[in-house]
Amino acid sequence: MDDWWSDVEKDVLGCLDGPEAIAPADIAKRLGVSEDATISLLAMLAREGRVKICLVSRAGSSARARALPAQS
Repeated sequence: MDDWWSDVEKDVLGCLDGPEAIAPADIAKRLGVSEDATISLLAMLAREGRVKICLVSRAGSSARARALPAQS
């Protein structure tokens, strides 16, 4: 099971190698899993300090994400 988690972790982190943030739905599409499963994986990685969750929106909201000023 550890090998499975290592592979999943590597795949998720690989989706985040680019210079910009990526939506969980886009990660889910790349990995061929559900968005809910992807969000659960990201939450576990965030608890481990492996990823940072930057933006959230209300369910059903059609608002587009916008860049926020960096905080020091």
